[in-house]
Amino acid sequence: PKETVMMKQTLFHLLLVLSIFNCVNGFLLAKSNPDVSAIYSFFNNKASTEEVVKKELSNLEKAWRYVDKPLISVGSKGITTKHGNSLRELLRAHTIVKVKFSSAEEFDENFKTLARYANDAGAPDGIEYLHSKKSSRIILFGMPGISEKIEAGSFPPKKFKKKKKRTKSKNVSLKPF
Repeated sequence: PKETVMMKQTLFHLLLVLSIFNCVNGFLLAKSNPDVSAIYSFFNNKASTEEVVKKELSNLEKAWRYVDKPLISVGSKGITTKHGNSLRELLRAHTIVKVKFSSAEEFDENFKTLARYANDAGAPDGIEYLHSKKSSRIILFGMPGISEKIEAGSFPPKKFKKKKKRTKSKNVSLKPF
């Protein structure tokens, strides 16, 4: 029993020293790194969750998120000239377009083939391969020169918040016929 009590006390003291060390170490890290500082202050109830969660997205990630969903789907039969014509029209209208493929194999070849068909349909030369996510089998295509705008941060444009429409309350009175 005496040894057990001594072991418990030793363990308690060790845990106490470790917790003090973590507090001091967290404070020192917080002083040197602003990201750690936000997290440290959050856990000490000195910051809101927005300060911790708010993280700057890369410009390419902003462009990826700007396009809601793939506008073209290429099925198991493969790429056709109709897909090229659709890509040409959509790039003119939207500047960047997501295309979903039925298989994740040969992404580079799929891009080259679809870009060639779009060029044959009248799209400008130099359609750009901006980004892809093989897990979802999607490639982000762009008009020539858009990658420089994305890197500079001038694309995508800032989305405007839609104003809520004010509705007037209608005075409805029930009148007998």
